Amino acid sequence: MSRLVEIGDVTSKVETWDPLSSISNKPFHYIDISSVDREAKQVSATQLILPSDAPSRARQIVKTGDILVSTVRPNLNAVAEVPKRLNGAIASTGYCVLRPYNERVNSRYLYFWVRSTEFIKEMVKRATGASYPAVSDKIVKDSKIPLLPLPEQKRIAAILDKADSIRRKRQEAVLLTEELLRSVFQDMFGDPVTNPKGWEIGTVENALESGRLLDVQDGNHGEKHPKVADFSSDGIPFIMANCLVNGQLDTEKAYKLESSWLKKLRVGFAKTGDLLLSHKGTVGEVAIVSDTFPLVILSPQVTYYRIGTDLDAKFLAGFFSTAWFQSILKNEAEQSTRAYIGITRQRLLPLMLPPIELQREFACQAAVIEKLMAKYWNTILENDNLFNSLLQGAFKGIL
Repeated sequence: MSRLVEIGDVTSKVETWDPLSSISNKPFHYIDISSVDREAKQVSATQLILPSDAPSRARQIVKTGDILVSTVRPNLNAVAEVPKRLNGAIASTGYCVLRPYNERVNSRYLYFWVRSTEFIKEMVKRATGASYPAVSDKIVKDSKIPLLPLPEQKRIAAILDKADSIRRKRQEAVLLTEELLRSVFQDMFGDPVTNPKGWEIGTVENALESGRLLDVQDGNHGEKHPKVADFSSDGIPFIMANCLVNGQLDTEKAYKLESSWLKKLRVGFAKTGDLLLSHKGTVGEVAIVSDTFPLVILSPQVTYYRIGTDLDAKFLAGFFSTAWFQSILKNEAEQSTRAYIGITRQRLLPLMLPPIELQREFACQAAVIEKLMAKYWNTILENDNLFNSLLQGAFKGIL
């Protein structure tokens, strides 16, 4: 039989650190509020920043096995377990960090509990703030978890881990489809490393001068950059790097800004047909803005490439996704402690420029493959629903 105990009774406090008061000049990994992939429930991207550049929210020292629970917009359930690679990283105070007492609660059992419908409903119910609902650390730790004997916790966690693993394998089918798209690109245009077909190689700057590109702009809004408190539950999507997923723009992951922000911001708007490239934090993700939204607002992590003549957006996305171009982006990003490629350096990036007819032929084949990918995503959605049913049953004594 399980008994209900407060989460705070089975977890310990974490250490805090003020980077701005530190004499250290060593960069650290910062897990900010957008670092957790809300779908994968994993830390997908971090920023490598210097203590002198740290935001005021960078305070909590995390360890492997800690459970991160976002205290903002609890309905979105942005939770994750800290992986080994981020042991000692600094997390935003926008997370409630749960460090389990291992002799009382299994970390994976706790991780799955904070993903459960019961926990999410409790957080949503107790959240305050109409336009920006949030809960406090105290609310999270005062909430109760059904605590079973430790061996039973481990058994349930193992079952859920296996089910979660099967779900993730379905997602790997999408990755294989992406490999197919890259293979088609290479068959048609050759490896950009050797350029065996002798295509013209220019730069982004050259493409702007020739009209192949009309504009290249990022979401650096200066002092008018939106703050966390400015986001609303509805409105224009605010696109961060984590919204660019598997070559698609996932606006469901985006925070929203009210339309009044259109008058406050003068740059950083992307529209239908623009190619987006993440250039900060997680570098090299691409997506094309569809006609779902007339426009989106970009964060400083994303650049738009506005397509002109003799250039196809799907071709450019394919080129940006090649291993050669991705390695260039990685090398460029490593020149900055923030894993950042500014517009000035982006203008120097190389572009392969084959005939537009061949680009369009590739675009047609890419569209067919993307339809297949969409079919896989529908299957993944069904698997997610089945996994969620299993997850809920686990804490009701069904497993």
